[in-house]
Amino acid sequence: MAEGNAEDRAVALADQAVRDAQGGGQVSDLSAVERSRFLKLFTVFYSFMNTALNLGVGQTMTAKTPAQRGKLAADYLLLYVVPPLLGAAIKDALTPGDSGDWDEWETALRRLLQEQLGFLLGLMVITREFGQAAQLVGGRPQDYSGPTGLRFIPDIFRFTQQAAQGEFDDAFRKASINLLGDAFALPAAQVNRTITGVQALNEGETVNPAALVFGFQRH
Repeated sequence: MAEGNAEDRAVALADQAVRDAQGGGQVSDLSAVERSRFLKLFTVFYSFMNTALNLGVGQTMTAKTPAQRGKLAADYLLLYVVPPLLGAAIKDALTPGDSGDWDEWETALRRLLQEQLGFLLGLMVITREFGQAAQLVGGRPQDYSGPTGLRFIPDIFRFTQQAAQGEFDDAFRKASINLLGDAFALPAAQVNRTITGVQALNEGETVNPAALVFGFQRH
């Protein structure tokens, strides 16, 4: 019985540690803005970023001594700098093909700056909607597609535009799958990556089986 209680406590502590670091998504973990009838449209998939923001604010408010302020710089680095930069580097390293972003230090620096700005803008509600502006740094601007909660609206427009062209190309395929993903809560992004990877393998552009998971990138 004692061993069972110890295991239950260990599981509870581990669960609480994950919720403190990553957010749990439960109603009790949601901020007021995430429960707002209107603003929650702008907070879809925001739980992790909200947790990261709250952790940084909490660390800042409790940094009273010089030693704590020194540790705060390390906390900022681990919370807000390492995740986007390391994530971008790992993603490009695992995705077969040529991203073209790491060939020269200037292009690599622009890519890292783009990822950093996008991450920082994503920390707060409303400003995360301007995350596409970070694409300007990398020279690949994209049209604003609205909050994630309303993503089906621009996806409908993209699908109708592609259907009107009458060409069953990759753009039409991606638009169709994205719309189906909106309608049936399917992992459309992953499906598109896998299909792109299958095409690259069939056409001999790569022999790396990782393309089935990460897709294929062309410069």
